[in-house]
Amino acid sequence: MDRLSDLTAQCVRCGFCLETCPTFLISGDEVESPRGRIELAKQFQGDPDGMIQVVQAAFATCVGCRSCETACPSGVRFGDIYEAVREQTEQALPDHKKNRILGLVSRPSVFQALRMGAVCLPASWSRALSRLLTGSGSIGRALTRKFDSWDDLAEPAHGAGYIKLVTGCVMENLYPDVHSATRNLVKRAGFCVHDVKGCCGALHSHGGQQKKAVKM
Repeated sequence: MDRLSDLTAQCVRCGFCLETCPTFLISGDEVESPRGRIELAKQFQGDPDGMIQVVQAAFATCVGCRSCETACPSGVRFGDIYEAVREQTEQALPDHKKNRILGLVSRPSVFQALRMGAVCLPASWSRALSRLLTGSGSIGRALTRKFDSWDDLAEPAHGAGYIKLVTGCVMENLYPDVHSATRNLVKRAGFCVHDVKGCCGALHSHGGQQKKAVKM
């Protein structure tokens, strides 16, 4: 826990981060503020068994926006603290309580099957999940409308530059229209697009599985 100790020691509890934290602004609870979470992280280092549940709950509500970092005069790297705490609390859990769902949603074929299975749920659940699992986000629709006239663009001539697009697991299934718009925009800029299939590891990183995230 030396790395976490070094990171949390930089916080001077000035409170500049409070007004930038969306969860604190909603709840008004110090536990759901950056400096409150940092204080809990310090306590966790001294009593990991006794503090694991309250620390997990506090960090689970963090949206990971890192807005607090821009407001911090001490330069506290809260994003690094967040990932270190999630990793250590995940490791401290017994095997039967560890996060298993990441192994499912990070596999595109399995995620697609789960998405299709949503239609078997009760109507109220199905409607809610349908909005989530059909890629009906306004961002994707707007991008697709903006670039739909570029669908028939030919690939650039041989020898032109190219980019690799990591299609991911969640994005490929929920917002394929965003990927389509991205491809069209890149083609318009004169580049070829090569898709790279698979999960990028972001979900694992945020879920405390750092070694797997780095490997992916």
